[in-house]
Amino acid sequence: MHEMKNCNAIVCNCDFLTAVARNCGATASQFDRDQTHGFNREIKEATLNYPEAITAYQGYHSFIDQAINQINANFGGDLVIDIHGHGDGNYTMIGYLLTGAHLNRDVFNTLSVITSIEPLCGSNRNECIRGNSSFGTALELNGLSIVYPSLAHPKPGSIDFLSGGFITRNYISRINAIQTELPISMRTAANRLDNTKKYAQAIVDYIQRNSLLRSSTTR
Repeated sequence: MHEMKNCNAIVCNCDFLTAVARNCGATASQFDRDQTHGFNREIKEATLNYPEAITAYQGYHSFIDQAINQINANFGGDLVIDIHGHGDGNYTMIGYLLTGAHLNRDVFNTLSVITSIEPLCGSNRNECIRGNSSFGTALELNGLSIVYPSLAHPKPGSIDFLSGGFITRNYISRINAIQTELPISMRTAANRLDNTKKYAQAIVDYIQRNSLLRSSTTR
């Protein structure tokens, strides 16, 4: 059985952000898992060589490219958030291309690994990844359960941590990128709309805290 995802939450999320933070773009895909492994992978692995899937994959990433070009032209840089769901527990994982082992360290500044939000981190990776200004902390402050990493929950411990996929890796040379893995409890029909609003507010808070979405005229 294949679950048909409801895009109303995505639309609501984008509408809320447009009203509060001036600009938002959302790219969503609905595709049978028998024909594609999802577009967060290299094209051959994602499409399994199905012609229709290849066309959809290319269109999906073309929309992302166009959005990034528009953002960079108008704002000089911003943020891509790749939203996924997982079923392993009642917690959210934030992927910055740091593994669970990386996040279980006390200090990040000596790591040679490049994060997916390196321009935001500057010389203080601990703050941008799990401090007051981190996206995980913004989600928790808006009532969205336990988030790894965050100020309250800086280390994921032994959980099977998802650090970010192809989309996060592929676009970080042009824009800050984050992958989020949301628990089932956030995505149920009863909670979806309310949690979408909380998630959108967390994005707004994160954007404002980190001075993103500056107009090109103020750069």
